[in-house]
Amino acid sequence: MYKVNEVVVYRKDIYRISEIRKGSSKEDTFFVLVPSQNDDGSLKIQVPASNKMGYLRKLSTKDEIEALIQRIPEIPVIDGNNRMIENDYKARMKKPTLEDLVAIIKTTYLRNQERLDQNKKIGAVDNNYFKEAEKVLYQEIGTVLDMTVDQTRDYVVAALQHQK
Repeated sequence: MYKVNEVVVYRKDIYRISEIRKGSSKEDTFFVLVPSQNDDGSLKIQVPASNKMGYLRKLSTKDEIEALIQRIPEIPVIDGNNRMIENDYKARMKKPTLEDLVAIIKTTYLRNQERLDQNKKIGAVDNNYFKEAEKVLYQEIGTVLDMTVDQTRDYVVAALQHQK
């Protein structure tokens, strides 16, 4: 069970549990979530503690983040033809794992680089998923490592270059 002031991931965003409320029946318990950044009190989300849909999860630990960064070269790109790959992106973004986000980033980056090498424009679909996956991934890593998104991106890139 989560505790008040614990930082969690709900869907794709980072929240802090501001309170735990009891519902009308004894079994109903709800977590009240507020954004962990820019908490001005205007946004509160009430989430059932049962978490049946699995959208609520603990924030990754520093050790898990470091292990993920070490595994990035081994995480495979998404295999799919041009017409069906967007469906794979959508499915992975519904309840993304950090590995899913890395796979989307790697795939979209490589596909866009291939287009640029052929003097073509980058694909809008790939570019949008690249930006969204990058935002979600770096937001969680940055929260865990206490860094901004830009610092997190630089940190991950430097760690990958150091591995080579």
